[in-house]
Amino acid sequence: MRSREVDNVAPPRVEMIDVHVEYRRGRVEIEALRGANLSVAAGEFLAINGPSGSGKSTLLRAVAGLCVISEGEVKLDGRSLRGMTESELAVMRRRDIGMVHQLFNLLPDLSASENVGFPLDLDGFKSDEVRSRAIAEMERLGIAGLADRMPEELSGGEQLRVALARALVVQPLILLADEPTGALDQEASQKVMSILRELNGQGITILMVTHNPDVAAYAERTVSVVDGAIID
Repeated sequence: MRSREVDNVAPPRVEMIDVHVEYRRGRVEIEALRGANLSVAAGEFLAINGPSGSGKSTLLRAVAGLCVISEGEVKLDGRSLRGMTESELAVMRRRDIGMVHQLFNLLPDLSASENVGFPLDLDGFKSDEVRSRAIAEMERLGIAGLADRMPEELSGGEQLRVALARALVVQPLILLADEPTGALDQEASQKVMSILRELNGQGITILMVTHNPDVAAYAERTVSVVDGAIID
């Protein structure tokens, strides 16, 4: 009799199983995701498109544990987010997930390097290590010369790279990017996408929302979100 072989196949880095997300806008109930199913392998670069209001940003928020799921579940490396406490979710976001928002969300009273190091501050790192790791990440993205500038002194492309450095300084497993090139011109967009593709080549799993087909072409795979459902 043959012995049973052990299955060593790793689980998907991101898995969504029949996910429903609902919220209220005034007296109207909105179903942002309707039975969304998605599987993203470790190291994959996924582009997500679809019309405005279709649920793309909600999808990213669900992966990050930032919205309440009414049905279904989201798993990261096989672990369900539904079983996590709020403090566990917060730690997961600080250590495993990097997020880049369309409006960058830089803190206006902090310098560029202080913005980059902010997640490490929250995680209790000493100030010297925070500064050195922030500068090292900015050097990797070619923006170390901006370390002491304030956000208002930076161009849109520079702000985006500072936001990207902040997302990457924690050495995340997953990068979530919501329209990262939406406010940039074509040249700046190409530079940023080249950086993202290089980071993906280093093993970071990327989920990126974009309306731009030229930007989506940098990804390995594209899915569409239509009326809260994912079409692969």
